This record gives sequence, C-alpha cells and structure tokens, in this order.
Amino acid sequence: MTKATLEERVTALEKEMEQVKALRSRVRYGVTGRTNPQLIETLFGVFANDPEAEEVAHAIAAERERERAQSRQAREADDAAG
Repeated sequence: MTKATLEERVTALEKEMEQVKALRSRVRYGVTGRTNPQLIETLFGVFANDPEAEEVAHAIAAERERERAQSRQAREADDAAG
C-alpha cells in the first residue's frame, strides 16, 4: 500500500467520521422522563397503519400496565404490613 493511498483512505475515514458525529449530535435517542418524538417518528412512521405494528404497540402497553399494577399491589402490601 502506498503512502498516498493510505493518506487518501485516512482522509476519507476522517470525513465520514465527522458526518457520523454531526448526525449523532442532531439525534437524541431518549430524554429523561419522556420519549423523543423524532425517535418515535423514525421507528414508527414507516409502520403507520400497519396492523402488526399496532398489535405490538398494544401488547407493549398492556405489559407496562400489568407491571404497574403488580408494582402498585406490592407497594400496597408493604404499606399494609408495615
């Protein structure tokens, strides 16, 4: 490998890395306490009106509610016992 080829490759990699860093700085994948709307659009925009995607979303919501109910019951049992 010649020195010029190596330098060209390094330069290309540096440019690509700058692009990745610029993209990464614009996209935030989570905000404490709530979900980033841009992430929701990125993940679910392509699945708009897709029955399987809606089924998954409902299953996730049901599981979260089940976990919340279990947590509430455990706290109430601790409060009653304590």
